[in-house]
Amino acid sequence: MSSICEHSRLYSRCVDCMVERVRKLEEEVNQLKEEKKFHVEALAAANSRCEVVGTRAFKWCNNLESITFRPFYDKRQITFMVYFSRKFDKNYPEPMKLVSSFAGWGTLKKISSEAFYGCTSLSSVIIPNSVTAIGHGAFSYCSSLTSIRLPDSLKTIPGSAFWSCSSLTSIELPNTMTTIEDAAFHHCTSLESIMLPDTVITIGEEAFYGCSSLKSITLSRKLKTIGPNAFEDCTSLTSIKLPDSLTTIGESAFAGCTVLESITLPDLVKMIGKKTFYYCYLLTSVKLSDSLETIGEEAFLDCDSLESIMLPDSITSIGSDAFPDNVQILYSQRKRIRKKRRLNY
Repeated sequence: MSSICEHSRLYSRCVDCMVERVRKLEEEVNQLKEEKKFHVEALAAANSRCEVVGTRAFKWCNNLESITFRPFYDKRQITFMVYFSRKFDKNYPEPMKLVSSFAGWGTLKKISSEAFYGCTSLSSVIIPNSVTAIGHGAFSYCSSLTSIRLPDSLKTIPGSAFWSCSSLTSIELPNTMTTIEDAAFHHCTSLESIMLPDTVITIGEEAFYGCSSLKSITLSRKLKTIGPNAFEDCTSLTSIKLPDSLTTIGESAFAGCTVLESITLPDLVKMIGKKTFYYCYLLTSVKLSDSLETIGEEAFLDCDSLESIMLPDSITSIGSDAFPDNVQILYSQRKRIRKKRRLNY
């Protein structure tokens, strides 16, 4: 019993010491704020065994140029540094981020949500193979980030992970990748090409929305789902080959792809959603799936270069304003079609 009590007292003293150190840290930070000295240029964390970079740990760190994780020495110092990093965005006002490089360390397992959000000078990122998860928006608004290689241990690119990384021109995806979540590369306006490994099954909503420089993309041969608005406003995309495995294309998936010239739907696709190819102005060739049943409202509206389209016998429903007024509708066989509203053609 005495041994337990002794350990308890030691633990209590350690906690008290930690609280005191944190209190002093906050006093120093407040003093810095009053003196308007917000130019923190480097952070040296004390633990090479660190496993998690916490939520918003380095958000808006405008003047932070380097992050170095040193060898393990003192657990109390680790806690101190973790506390410091978690309080970073609260202790220092905007703007204060000049992180130019980040090199992960061998035991890192997770980069949490918005960990490097808005680090506008971050240009290079090395993520070790120990990382199995990246949080939502982890690198959003890193406007100087030009390239990134993701580790083989990563299976999912989370939502908004690289939102508005406007200088990102290339990204290397591992062969373990299965899912690209919603808005993962939203408005990556410098991204010109990307190759998805054959392990990718799902592309989420708005995953590549507004990637205006995207000229080519190689899709996974096992891809099943393209989410709504996934490639909307990819205004440099001239062609895309949809794999035979594809079953679902979401609403407005290719809307506003103004230079897209041709599209062939694989046989497993049974429905084209609302505005899927809306305002694909240069679209001249469309080959529909032989099993297609439904064409949604405004699916091909404002595709003014489309002169004719052949509908398969499987069609049962065509939504209102599905095609431009001038398009010629062709049928392999005359068949009664249920319409939500009579088409004008």
